[in-house]
Amino acid sequence: MPIGHSAFRYASSFKRYWVQDVSFVTLLCMLGFTIFIMPVLLETYDWSPEVLHISLLLIFLAGIWSATSKWVLWLAVVFFMFSLILNGMVLFYSLTHLKQWLWLSYSLNTGLFVYTNLSLLFRDDKYNFHRVMGAVNVYLLFGLFGAFMLENIAFVFDASIAGNVELRSADEDFPQYIYYSMASLTTVGYGDVYAANAAARMLSVFLATLGILFPAVVIAKLVSVVSSEHGARKQNEP
Repeated sequence: MPIGHSAFRYASSFKRYWVQDVSFVTLLCMLGFTIFIMPVLLETYDWSPEVLHISLLLIFLAGIWSATSKWVLWLAVVFFMFSLILNGMVLFYSLTHLKQWLWLSYSLNTGLFVYTNLSLLFRDDKYNFHRVMGAVNVYLLFGLFGAFMLENIAFVFDASIAGNVELRSADEDFPQYIYYSMASLTTVGYGDVYAANAAARMLSVFLATLGILFPAVVIAKLVSVVSSEHGARKQNEP
């Protein structure tokens, strides 16, 4: 079998996997590691920030495979290549002034991935437990988007969060930004870290609004439909 044909076959299989509901489980593991475990590794064990960038690029690569329309696919490829090239220029050529564009590219990738996941969630009238996990993925992507936007705000206004936090550099501060973003999204609001300017405050309000409405409207609806269908199947069983 020609190498090109074999590669195309494997690529097609990989593509089919990422548009199936079971892929939501894999993405949930990837997001869970990046959001909940990676900050601990970066802050406590001094892992290299490059590990974070690799993890993020893998998530965005999954976004390319998950695209179901041509325009989303090509846009995802463009955004991913933009991030990949910027990463290379910052890492190998020490062009640190490009980091602002790098985090902006991450924001674009994440926003497009949210759209892609929502499209997969509601692409037909079939709902199952995997779709519920897919909705959780979208919720976590909102948290990532918030962290990236806080990075962008910090580049523009010199700061985005303040309080009981020690900020060092864009890469090393990811644990602080994701913490504040998830705290805002879940409307916990411990008060130890707070928004440092109007842009960050409006982002916090936006995240809090999403954090209230999305679980109440989307996740609760999916859980209700899946539970109802499961109960109906139980009743119809002999």
